[in-house]
Amino acid sequence: VQAALTAVLLLGLPSCSTAPSSRYAVCEDAEGVAALQRARDSISDKDHERAIEEVRAALARCPDNVRAHLLYVEAVEGLKGDRGVAARAELHRYYQEAEHGDSPVWPYLRARMAEYDADREVLLRQAVELAPACHWGARARARRCRRHGRLSRALAELDQALFARASFPEARLERAQVLVEIGRYRDAADDYAEYLRHNRGQRSVLTEYARLLIYQLGRTGVAGAIIQQQLDQTPGDLGALMDLAALAWKDGDVSQAVERYRAVLQRDPNRRLAVLNLGNLHYDVLWRVTPGPTKAESWALAQKAYLYYLSLPAGDEDRYDMFDHHLAVPYRLREIGELVGEYDGRIVRVTDF
Repeated sequence: VQAALTAVLLLGLPSCSTAPSSRYAVCEDAEGVAALQRARDSISDKDHERAIEEVRAALARCPDNVRAHLLYVEAVEGLKGDRGVAARAELHRYYQEAEHGDSPVWPYLRARMAEYDADREVLLRQAVELAPACHWGARARARRCRRHGRLSRALAELDQALFARASFPEARLERAQVLVEIGRYRDAADDYAEYLRHNRGQRSVLTEYARLLIYQLGRTGVAGAIIQQQLDQTPGDLGALMDLAALAWKDGDVSQAVERYRAVLQRDPNRRLAVLNLGNLHYDVLWRVTPGPTKAESWALAQKAYLYYLSLPAGDEDRYDMFDHHLAVPYRLREIGELVGEYDGRIVRVTDF
């Protein structure tokens, strides 16, 4: 049940735009709309029992409305203890046993709850046959393709979903993420900007957008405004402080970048990427672009940073982490040793570099 609920919550329910005022996309019943708003308010107040009552009232008026179903899942997910277990089991039965008639909602959701890909494919095909222009169906196919690494196909499915319904935020966001994965950074930035125009204040999405602007496109002005806003809201946010350091580096203010990475390490001495970036700045940048340290002086600091980096426990390494840890950093240490000599073996501390 929990796995099914997670699938429902993350992947959503279907809606379809076969007509300008599709019952799958919009609840047009005034009482249903009012009940949905009361449900949202109840969830905000942590009154999930009340929210469930209101969502059920809304679904009685708008049985195929996607957002109402999503809200029902959210309300049930908020319940704790034995009541939560019972409510989730009830939710599971509700979506497994309901008669769907000509609606794609039910087979689509069952596809999301299916354990095996083969069953999921059959149910999804059934949903699409019921409503060929179902934009949630296209998004489901896109997510499946993306999970299997078929990114070009995923992009085509997301294009179809947005053709069916241009104001489909989940597809717009996922399209941006897929475009990043295939290296179409400018197009991805356009999709992020379009998504955020209508969905303001989503911190995780703003972070994705800002990092795309900094690291792939070098658009530091817009990115800087986003990061500063995040720091105004959460002054000690280490991710935002890391991005602020990277922004200074991209802007050519490498001394400021060094100070910002050091500020991060004062708060978290085990921040591996901050240590690595400091080492890289000492190794490759500072002695070239600033009048201060000589190459030997800068490399001595890089040596300490790299040794400290290798001493830290490895986290969830991606291919870049593995390359740095096992190849790049050891190679640089050998090169540094030829210039400044081998390190004397004393324990390296963050304050040493």
